[in-house]
Amino acid sequence: MPYFNTVHVNKPLTNISVRYNWVEGIADQVFPIVPVQKESDVYFVYDTDNLRLDETLRANRGEANIVGFDYSTSAYQLEEHALKELVSDRDRANADAPLNLDIDVTQHLTEKLLIRREVDVATLCFTTTTWGNNATVGSASAWDTSTSNPIADVLTATAVVLRSGFVRPNKAVMGWEVMRQLKVNSTTTDRIKYTERAIITDEIMASLFDLDNLYVGRAARNLNAEGIAPSTGFIWGKDMLVYYAPNAPSLRTPAAGYTLVVGDRFRTKKWREEKLGGDYVEVSTMYTPRAVATSAAYLLKQCVL
Repeated sequence: MPYFNTVHVNKPLTNISVRYNWVEGIADQVFPIVPVQKESDVYFVYDTDNLRLDETLRANRGEANIVGFDYSTSAYQLEEHALKELVSDRDRANADAPLNLDIDVTQHLTEKLLIRREVDVATLCFTTTTWGNNATVGSASAWDTSTSNPIADVLTATAVVLRSGFVRPNKAVMGWEVMRQLKVNSTTTDRIKYTERAIITDEIMASLFDLDNLYVGRAARNLNAEGIAPSTGFIWGKDMLVYYAPNAPSLRTPAAGYTLVVGDRFRTKKWREEKLGGDYVEVSTMYTPRAVATSAAYLLKQCVL
């Protein structure tokens, strides 16, 4: 939080300010937001009986075989995340244009909550215990080595999901460090070297993997606590999740995961603290990233060294 001696400066330029903004987040694309009514509840999970090959022949004057289906429930529990900051009367009175401390504090707190959700979704995506299908690419076949074949690895993952999850993976998410190596890997560059631009984009890489969408996590964050010199690192690491998700959340349709949110995505409160001579601004949100159809995904760990 800036104090009044730092928010008043000599002849500030009102059309210029320097601030690092949260612009590279992809959490809501990877695991889309699904509004829910309660902080905790259950949702239905259908079995795979509808995909079993049953006897369908019926003899003359015979009865049709009886088949059925079953489902279970899975519980979820949302967690609340909240941050607040004090805007004192002195800070507000001494702030020069274009500063608006109430707006700046609200944006500051919201961005911090967005970073938390980005980390939570990335952690869920890239944790082996989340998914039944996973493998470590390893040092010998890492995608920044000459012996690697990323396309073959992803197609193998696709085959496993088709067989165990009964859907074709149509999306994937990876960290920028993985994408950086794919841009120079001979297996991928040889596929496009005779195309018009011969430049590997996210869209071209998705098509090479036979996917509809490829999300690349380029977001970084300050790893150190307040008051310590910044040390930055990528949120999305050196892994890749290949998965299926519909274009929009819907009933009776498998999806690797969603982010369940109750109420407004972000709630802002402001109240007076007379003894402190200022106003508190608080931003909160209640959510949980949730792996739903765990067999509809395949995790590739340590894609690069």
